Amino acid sequence: MIRKLLSPRAYPHPAQDVRLEETHISWVLLAGRYAYKLKKPVDLGFVDLSSRKKRAADCAEDATGPGVDEYGSLATIRANWDENFAQTAPLLGHSLAEELDQSIRAHVQRFVREQSDLFKGRVARGMIRDGHGDLHAASICVEGRRLRLFDCVEFAARFRCADVAAEAAFLAMDLAHRGRADLSFAFVDAYMQASGDHELLRLIDFYSCYRAYVRGKVLGMRLGQLSLAQDEALGIESEARAYFDLAWAYAVGFGRPLLLVTMGLPASGKTTLAEALAGRLGLVHLSSDIVRKELAGVGPRQRQRERFGEGAYSSSMTRRTYATMRRRAARWLRRGVSVVLDATHGKPEERAAVRRLASRLGSRLMVFVCEADEAELRARLAGRGESTVSDAQLELWPALKAAYSPPAELANAVVVDTSTSSSEAASRAVAAVRGVTG
Repeated sequence: MIRKLLSPRAYPHPAQDVRLEETHISWVLLAGRYAYKLKKPVDLGFVDLSSRKKRAADCAEDATGPGVDEYGSLATIRANWDENFAQTAPLLGHSLAEELDQSIRAHVQRFVREQSDLFKGRVARGMIRDGHGDLHAASICVEGRRLRLFDCVEFAARFRCADVAAEAAFLAMDLAHRGRADLSFAFVDAYMQASGDHELLRLIDFYSCYRAYVRGKVLGMRLGQLSLAQDEALGIESEARAYFDLAWAYAVGFGRPLLLVTMGLPASGKTTLAEALAGRLGLVHLSSDIVRKELAGVGPRQRQRERFGEGAYSSSMTRRTYATMRRRAARWLRRGVSVVLDATHGKPEERAAVRRLASRLGSRLMVFVCEADEAELRARLAGRGESTVSDAQLELWPALKAAYSPPAELANAVVVDTSTSSSEAASRAVAAVRGVTG
């Protein structure tokens, strides 16, 4: 049936370029001006759509209105977490590491026990609402200067009705997962200012952990739903691991702010690793490529066809770029927010400045040196397209290589072989962070 509905001829209205989007419980067909949602015949424990009658009832259900306070009760919060832990049991040792899961369980149990008065107070103050329930970036449409929210949770009121902190936490977590923790913090700050709900800060990490854990669970369960191509299955499993890593970061934290550095020659994979670490650990990502172009007054993907050491890549501009990155990192670190600096750091004095910054602010410094053999680096430079932010090109390779001084003075630096898959490299780096902090 789905295959037939992918044809424009299946619709009574104009429907060019029919597109299929898939969730764990639905198929959504985008056909012209209309979207058609079909419920899957699945039973996932938290939702049972296994029969036609159950799917029809779910489509007709209008579970809104009074009685939402119960969804913010300690009993419901515990029940939701218990269900999560039961449903992720088959994922242990696969997309979810057992020691990571144990750390999250311990945190959840301790937090609910120690903050019981806070949860009860939120109910008493009317902070439990019938809301959206699935408020991530893909459920928000921008029309001019207006935001449109769509595709709320329909199948279960207990997932749609919750503390407003849980609603805000979903988008905050999703922005962090996408590598934009800066936007995540900006959103939470703006929401608190607009709502006056400053108590939300005491709950945002708890609910962000919950949201990340559920996303990891749903992706892990998808692996067992369908026969997937190997590449697709590996991609889903990798993303599930990323969500579980992020849930751990929200639950356990780092003790004190982390200052991570991904460094190495151009095309060594430092930006790819920095983006992965930012998304998997909720770090603010500061990129020298982005900062340099911002200072030069050009767009991130606007090409700077200059010779090595000139213009935007002169020594003075490089010093200015690195100094700006450190100042921005300092602001975040003073706030208690962890940061990843993504830059070549090819000179000893650049690395020394980062060490001084970490020492001055009492932050934990970890340096990841990204490496691959020269043939691989040259091939990556040759294959770069116009969408890449970095301006490093193959013809600049001799000068780029000559200007780079390996970090022999950093005895504790972690060398990351980026010739393997980016997911494997990121997993090794995340494991190194957990080994030091958790």
